[in-house]
Amino acid sequence: MPISASGSLRRWDTCITATWPPISASRGHCDVTGVSILVNPTQFGPNEGLSRYPRDFARDEALCRSAEVSIIFAPSAEEIYPAQFESFVEPGQLAKPLRGAFRPGHFRGVSTVVCKLFNMVQPDVAYFEQKDFQQCAVIRRMLADLNFPIEIVTVPIVRESDGLAMSSRNRYLSPQERGRTLAISGGLFATAQSLPQGSAMRQP
Repeated sequence: MPISASGSLRRWDTCITATWPPISASRGHCDVTGVSILVNPTQFGPNEGLSRYPRDFARDEALCRSAEVSIIFAPSAEEIYPAQFESFVEPGQLAKPLRGAFRPGHFRGVSTVVCKLFNMVQPDVAYFEQKDFQQCAVIRRMLADLNFPIEIVTVPIVRESDGLAMSSRNRYLSPQERGRTLAISGGLFATAQSLPQGSAMRQP
């Protein structure tokens, strides 16, 4: 424990929630499995949809209970960031490219809230999906730099029937946007399959 979820669990069907990799991995290796649920305001920039981000705690709680989660930790934003809060965790170089280049301040908010959650809960192991690869790298660096005795375990990406990685934000995609998104993962899968066979790569 814990497994972190930002506001809305990704598996909607109660009969498959227990097989969501972070929960099933934790239950298979830990005596206690906890899930933290929080929409973290500090990882959203202006006009990044904080007010529209999916929130359905009653449903998330029911899903967690159906998966026999031991603890649900769902603090309010006010509990995490009380009045006059001003002490943030500043991530380093790992936070600058990729998502960090397009969302300035995002990983500052992520690092700060994860640091606070870990201080409050003090888990032995924390589980994250491989989908959040850069986030996991940033968190691992933070744990090493700040001497947190916590192991980070990454678990396989959960995909929808058409291959799109599950995300609570997928509901915002139009059919056209979803198609373009699938083209990216499709291209990556095709490349991964062709490289071991020695296929030549076309230069742009």
